[in-house]
Amino acid sequence: MAIEPPEPCPERARLEAIIACCEKRTRRAAHKKAIAGQELADAKAAEARARDRLAQWHIDNPDPQGSLLEKIDHV
Repeated sequence: MAIEPPEPCPERARLEAIIACCEKRTRRAAHKKAIAGQELADAKAAEARARDRLAQWHIDNPDPQGSLLEKIDHV
C-alpha cells in the first residue's frame, strides 16, 4: 500500500507564510536596532567630547567681567 501525500491545507500554508514574513521582519528589526544602538553610543560620545571642550574653553577664556567683580570684592 502506497503512502499518499497529505491533502493541501491552505490554512497551514498561510500560517507558514506569515511566520516566514515575521521572521524576516524580526531579522530586519534586530539589524536596525544594532545600527541604532551604535549611533546612540556615537552620539553620546560626541556630546561628551563637545561638553568637555566647552568646559575647557571656559577655563581657557574666563569671563573678564567676573574678574573685575572679584577684584572689587577683594578691595
